[in-house]
Amino acid sequence: MNRNLVICPGFQKCGTTALFKIMGQQCDGVNAMSSLDCIYPKEVDFFCKELCKTENDNQKTIDWYENLIDDQKINLDTSPNYTMEDSDFVAREIKNYSTDIKFIFLLRNPIDRAFSAYNHYMQDLPRTALWGGWNHEKSFLYNFFTCDVFTKAGFYQQHICNYLKYFKKDQFLFIISERLGSKGHQKEWNKIFDFIGHDKVEIKDNYTTHKRKKPRKLGYNERIAAKDFYEHSVVLLKDLIQDDLEEWVDF
Repeated sequence: MNRNLVICPGFQKCGTTALFKIMGQQCDGVNAMSSLDCIYPKEVDFFCKELCKTENDNQKTIDWYENLIDDQKINLDTSPNYTMEDSDFVAREIKNYSTDIKFIFLLRNPIDRAFSAYNHYMQDLPRTALWGGWNHEKSFLYNFFTCDVFTKAGFYQQHICNYLKYFKKDQFLFIISERLGSKGHQKEWNKIFDFIGHDKVEIKDNYTTHKRKKPRKLGYNERIAAKDFYEHSVVLLKDLIQDDLEEWVDF
């Protein structure tokens, strides 16, 4: 079994696609795992109970997964459904596969993450109309408070703790997405390279890959409502990862 595996289990709308593209294109020693058998090739979703079949309705077997692995490189599995789905189940399945795995968690202000997910769903209508039981004819706040497809992924601390049941904390790297989009992004990339054991590479893209345009900014009252919803969770997250998250000015 190949042990040189790094999994990025999310979070959705926190930059997993940008991480996949930048590392796959600019880092020679990284194999960004993907398969045309999947709905989204870069999201292999092998450990998800509800996504265990390919586009052709074939079972995703261990052989299928390991055929995506390059024994000569660091293998990067970027599948945000590993936290969008039942994260406790997924973490347990990964542990049953191997305990010798590193994890990168991308974290973004949960208010912006939720609005970004809503914006994504709105832009991709009608394809997204039936995703997660949301109502595209209703407002962002209506969907925010009635449909957990927009809120569940933002409780980062809960999902991380599910993984901590099965893996040691030193196997985790927490990267703040806003820092990868700042002028000091190279410092964050160097943390990633040190963590995965890859030579440092100068990354010119400041994480704007796959950035969607938004038709409007989130309103003041919308931000306040979402802040109240997430505030306690963010307090717990700060303590868990030992980071004051100063970029998240709402908190």
